[in-house]
Amino acid sequence: MSTEIEALHKNNTWDIVDLPAGKEPIGCKWAFTTKYRVDGIIERYKAQLVAKGYTQNAFLNGDLTEEVYMFLPLGIYGKEMQDDIVVTSSDIEEVSALKKFLNSEFEIKYLGKLRYFLGIEVARSKE
Repeated sequence: MSTEIEALHKNNTWDIVDLPAGKEPIGCKWAFTTKYRVDGIIERYKAQLVAKGYTQNAFLNGDLTEEVYMFLPLGIYGKEMQDDIVVTSSDIEEVSALKKFLNSEFEIKYLGKLRYFLGIEVARSKE
């Protein structure tokens, strides 16, 4: 998803503006797909932002002459991506290395030990 967001910004796909009076924004959603190699091994994961253009008469492939207003997609505020991730492993050194790498690429914030995830309470053991 971050690759898609980066490409959207790099290509000047949109400007984030206040919605003018009398304008109705269209919705959007993220479409996730998994690309496989011929041998069935996962090659990559792909995220694509899809505008719900059926509510306005606009074509989003190519240059637009119309003004189109869209709600900000989930995960974006301004030019920053906002996502929570869970990192888990029995190898503390690998977790530390991953956190260090992520911190070098993004501004991250450690939220503490995981207690709940998707409504499920998380329990730990030393085993």
